[in-house]
Amino acid sequence: MAKPSFFITTPIYYVNAKPHLGTAYSTVLCDVEARYRRATGYDVKFLTGMDEHGEKVAEAAAAHGMTPQEWCDSQAPFFKDLWRQLEISNDDFIRTTEQRQHDAVQYLWERMKESGYLYKGSYDGWYCVPEGTTPRASTSAPTAAARSSACRRSPTSSSSPRSRTACSSSMTSTRTLSSPTSA
Repeated sequence: MAKPSFFITTPIYYVNAKPHLGTAYSTVLCDVEARYRRATGYDVKFLTGMDEHGEKVAEAAAAHGMTPQEWCDSQAPFFKDLWRQLEISNDDFIRTTEQRQHDAVQYLWERMKESGYLYKGSYDGWYCVPEGTTPRASTSAPTAAARSSACRRSPTSSSSPRSRTACSSSMTSTRTLSSPTSA
């Protein structure tokens, strides 16, 4: 009889800084679950890794006088070393700049497109970089200082966004591809 499968992943961490208590906490929790599942007869795949894209990563790299790739390359050993020190039992460590990640995402994207789950559309609203959130329309508008210093509108956006927030001064307006199921 085949073992039941179980997949668990940590967040794929932004590498805007070295790993910290929060990254260790999330990883230890996943490790506990993975070990428990293995002990109870599951075939476990435990993944962790680094998200090497996004504004937070670009900002951290610029602050250290590096390209985003150089910055990520400098940070990967800190994550891997910490997981070794904590004896984390992950089966894989993925970096979103790896070719295998690119190929898998491309494959999934094409299948979703062929199935009609993707279409070209737009979203016009605020995105809070430090929090990684897209605030709802019911939240208050950004402060004047935030609007003038750090809020960036997408080049194709000409009207005020419908969704606004008083999130910190690192907000940006976004335009994206979306799927019919996302809201």
